[in-house]
Amino acid sequence: MRLAPLLGGLAFVVAGGAIADEGTPVEWIPRVGFDFEHFGETYRITDDRDTVTVINDFGTLLGVTLRSPRRQASWFRLDTNAHLGKETRRFRVDFDGRLERGANRFELDQHASYRAFQEGGEYSISSNHFNERAQLSWEHRFNDLVSLRLRDRFDGTWFAEPDQYNLNQWTNEPRTDLRFHFRDFDEARIGARFGRRSVPDSTSLGYDRVVLDSSVNLLFGWTSSLDLADQWERRRYNDNSVREDSWSHRLDSRFEFAAGDR
Repeated sequence: MRLAPLLGGLAFVVAGGAIADEGTPVEWIPRVGFDFEHFGETYRITDDRDTVTVINDFGTLLGVTLRSPRRQASWFRLDTNAHLGKETRRFRVDFDGRLERGANRFELDQHASYRAFQEGGEYSISSNHFNERAQLSWEHRFNDLVSLRLRDRFDGTWFAEPDQYNLNQWTNEPRTDLRFHFRDFDEARIGARFGRRSVPDSTSLGYDRVVLDSSVNLLFGWTSSLDLADQWERRRYNDNSVREDSWSHRLDSRFEFAAGDR
């Protein structure tokens, strides 16, 4: 939730840049609707009796979309949604946009949502919570063959009343990639990312990780392709974790031949 003001400001900058481009119109699209959500679960607490839980939530949907055409080099789309239901109130804001200036491209993909449960409702062990998911990237093209991309990805959930079923947690993963573009669809990439997952009330879920990876994608004519990917990962858990540190390696390859043009 602490990132919401910062990401909102970045969204404003990207949208403002897209609007400032000459000849970029902005569309305003209101929405209204109705939705229904059903959840059913059967489980056994004692040997001689099953427990059945059934929750039905229905309500009104309201939303507004602001967007610029994607055919422009710089563009954005903002979706706001509200669900006013029998069991829950849900609010969501989604932003996706790109800002291009010369050899630089900035992209922001953000999703923020808040869910509140009605007092005395059927959701007996749920807690009001806020979720934030965002990805911010910058790509610089040195020339037609080489480009550098920096990206940061964040995902976090905070509960009003954390407990054993509802744990506050967040993950942050910055990444860098160096890309080599050969022909129209041929590309090679080498990259690294550094991830941190924090779950303060858990002794097994938090960790740090470092990932080194590379890939090659080749197209032979219009009928055949070869894809290769290699990844090494080092994962280290918190000192109080019940899990052990680990190494992992993954190698993927695929060759495909099509009878006609792809």
